[in-house]
Amino acid sequence: MNEKRVLVAYASKGGSTTGIAEAIGEELRGMGLQADVRGRD
Repeated sequence: MNEKRVLVAYASKGGSTTGIAEAIGEELRGMGLQADVRGRD
């Protein structure tokens, strides 16, 4: 089976975007996708 993969990339100064990106990742995982959430270093 070929699993679909999604990258959720984000950058945040204050940190609020981190929570939104994680929530998006969780929603995608709930849909059966392999979601990777990565912040900019």
